[in-house]
Amino acid sequence: MIRYLMVLAWLLSDGWAQSLVFKDVADNQLLNFVHDHGGTGEKYYVETMGSGVCLFDYDNDGDLDAYFLQGASLPGWDKEIILENKLYRNDGEKWMDVTEKAGVGDKNYGIGCACADYDNDGDTDLYVTNFGPDIFYNNDGDGTFTDVTLDVGIDNPHWASSAAFFDSDNDGWLDLYVTNYVEFSIENNPWCGEPIQGERAYCDPDFFEGVEDKFYHNDGKGKFSDWSGRSGINKARGKGLGVVPGDVDNDGDMDIYVANDKVMN
Repeated sequence: MIRYLMVLAWLLSDGWAQSLVFKDVADNQLLNFVHDHGGTGEKYYVETMGSGVCLFDYDNDGDLDAYFLQGASLPGWDKEIILENKLYRNDGEKWMDVTEKAGVGDKNYGIGCACADYDNDGDTDLYVTNFGPDIFYNNDGDGTFTDVTLDVGIDNPHWASSAAFFDSDNDGWLDLYVTNYVEFSIENNPWCGEPIQGERAYCDPDFFEGVEDKFYHNDGKGKFSDWSGRSGINKARGKGLGVVPGDVDNDGDMDIYVANDKVMN
């Protein structure tokens, strides 16, 4: 007991606090990325959602590279800026923008991403969740990616927030879980705020219906099947924001925890 108290005392000491020092080196390493929600004052609800980033070694050189999700130009956008996702290659000292070369500059409204070797070929592939159709990028192993979304059987037109790869049935192939958020479209942008003053505001999540999540099973032959109904996960229409797989009960198979917005997780 004394040993654990000593460890705790050290963790809470000034020495431990001083040993954890982080420094912003983005500028020095040429890692410059600015997120823009593409808004024009119309208060589209999607503007309230930030975008994510994935760290993964896409070129198998031993260094983690960075893929940043970007917003999109919404109606009325007049800035001379091209909004697209960005992939930065880490060479161990500096970061280089390889988006165009890699072919991953998606211009849809990016929300999140997940990366894993879904086809067991030794390189890491990339799944992008969007406000709109998602994109599945296959890593070709030569520094480039190919959009194989429809080829592998993925079709998720909803506002997806996050995703996770995991082996649901212990067959050695990674399956895919996608959390979807709410029913919202640019065409159907409800008025929220003070009509008398004419000031528009972002709506609360309660204004929108939740959307069922998606679960895709990997058949090991390069195809995914929609098992949302078969697995029973489509019965819940949560307002999904995040998902984490793990064997919470130590029974040998992977479970799923989904974090929702304004409704039960």
